[in-house]
Amino acid sequence: MKKLRLALVGYGSHGPQYPTYLADATTSEAIADIVALVDPDEQKREEGSHNLQLASSSCFSRMKDLFASNLAIDAVVVATPAHQRQPVLEAIEAGKHVFCENVLADTEEAARAISEAARKTQEAIICVNEQWRFLPNIIALKQLIPTQIGQLRCITIGGKGRHAIKEEIPRIGSHLLSIAVNTFGMTVLDGASVRFKDGADIVATLRTKSDVPIVGKFLSDKYDVGRCYILLEGDSGCALAIGGLLEALYLRSVPYDSVAHSSTYPQKGWVRHEPEALNLIANTSEARSVAMSDPKMNPTFWLLREWVKAIEGTAQNPSPPEDYINVVRAMQLMMQ
Repeated sequence: MKKLRLALVGYGSHGPQYPTYLADATTSEAIADIVALVDPDEQKREEGSHNLQLASSSCFSRMKDLFASNLAIDAVVVATPAHQRQPVLEAIEAGKHVFCENVLADTEEAARAISEAARKTQEAIICVNEQWRFLPNIIALKQLIPTQIGQLRCITIGGKGRHAIKEEIPRIGSHLLSIAVNTFGMTVLDGASVRFKDGADIVATLRTKSDVPIVGKFLSDKYDVGRCYILLEGDSGCALAIGGLLEALYLRSVPYDSVAHSSTYPQKGWVRHEPEALNLIANTSEARSVAMSDPKMNPTFWLLREWVKAIEGTAQNPSPPEDYINVVRAMQLMMQ
């Protein structure tokens, strides 16, 4: 089948990574071709033109100039900052498929506008690059809850120690909140208790419909926990944690205490639980259907591949915009 022709919008921090994301690690062949670039910054356009081997006539400062050029493109990858998501709406209006960087938007209002536009389109597939929820360990974590920790009582998420509002919550916290919302089914209500100092440190407890609090701990200079973690505590006397950029799954016995449920990870007493978790994925058909088959695969490549399959009509859209409205609401509450 003919490869998709993509326009890449935004050549800042994420945009330059897409040639790597699109390449199949086993064959080094791209699953889609970048044929156009849009960025308002002239220097970025020149840099992108050189690196992507694009003619200057295929590089544009505005979306409307791209569409006015009649350059043949099938889809748009939007890699702009979260507060600049207008290109998503412009691409949908032009009838193009869209792959949008995480997080979907910086406000619930903007997220709802994108979700509504995606709902109305009849042909275009709009996919959000929230790939962490499909990591094998995350799926295994959900499968392990009933047997290992019983009734879920608290979810704690933590970052690796950067300025909370400027960096950590939009970059890492949004992924972790998506896992809490989309994997564990936490509907975040309009209620949060937030403690912070100059936006650098935040401890926020989000209220959920199921009465399982989500505790976000983003402390700029106090944590070194292998980049980020998720800690699940239940009523069975055990806890589960994933750390090291969600690459390692741990289990320990720990009594749940609703007052002191901010246990940190890792510490003495944790036992690595990796083989059991991955075996669980391999032997559970439901888990296999929603997780990457290879834990070493680049998760963005996996999601891009599933998006391409959805465009071709051989798979469902794995990550539609409506999944992230509640995530953006949670992020806003945590940053208020």
